[in-house]
Amino acid sequence: MGGLLACLMPGGLVAPDALQALAPVRPRAVVRVEIGSRIYRAKLDGDGNRCGTKCTALETSLSVAARRIFDSQFRFVDWRDGTERTADTIVIRLREKPIGGHIEFVVTLLGRSRASSADSVVTQFDDFFEAKARDASYWTPSRLQQVWADLIAAKLNACAPRVIQAVVGRLPLGASVNLPGADSSSRVDVSADSLRAAAQPPITFLVRVNIEELVQGVTLRRLGELKLVDCLEGDANRQKRYVCRRLEFSVISPARAVTDFFALSSRARITKESVHVYFYASSASVVSNGGIVAAGEDP
Repeated sequence: MGGLLACLMPGGLVAPDALQALAPVRPRAVVRVEIGSRIYRAKLDGDGNRCGTKCTALETSLSVAARRIFDSQFRFVDWRDGTERTADTIVIRLREKPIGGHIEFVVTLLGRSRASSADSVVTQFDDFFEAKARDASYWTPSRLQQVWADLIAAKLNACAPRVIQAVVGRLPLGASVNLPGADSSSRVDVSADSLRAAAQPPITFLVRVNIEELVQGVTLRRLGELKLVDCLEGDANRQKRYVCRRLEFSVISPARAVTDFFALSSRARITKESVHVYFYASSASVVSNGGIVAAGEDP
């Protein structure tokens, strides 16, 4: 099984991170829906240059619905009420494609964790010309709230792996990780309950690491990404923890390159920067009100 190190140094082991996972484990974030499409704005309020009264009300109701959708799909995040201030925000934008033809559905991360995420997920939401041709009866906010909430849920379900890898999974977990020593297994000190994760399929974690290597008297500093694959719950100190049985490692700066983790760790100092979810399926268990954890809870 995996060793108990949080980092590796040439010639030996260094002290591990605290074995107790940080509380709360799940990062806190809010989700917000923004209607940026000129045709949508014009149909709702008669002015394509601004989000008017009906448009703003629809944004608010869709944001509430999106919070519940995200909490069902991505339960490893503590999704807070939209009025609460958090370090990170997931934004769903409905915008027109620059060269016409359709309305795009864009999921983007804003806030503290944005620096580690240079990506968004973009897919088609609606046909521009069909939207333009719809009569006034279609553009009732109460009707659109249900129709578009269902469509948002379907888009997120279809794009869930991409949304986790590129956007939501960029939010760091409050978790310790014990990087592998002599073999390819390691341990992540959180439980499936704390992440509200399904037992199957196995979860994959991504660990961002800092690399310091002395080369000809000069310390080179680089970044790396360690994917911990096939992670299943196991007992460690009589607590449930993930034991990960396979790893994939890449140095990502100055350019991405697949690298032998063990060879590099024998000559460089590798330390954890942050731990993220990379592949995930949520548990089906219901937690508190409508599946959303009440404020202050972190089961």
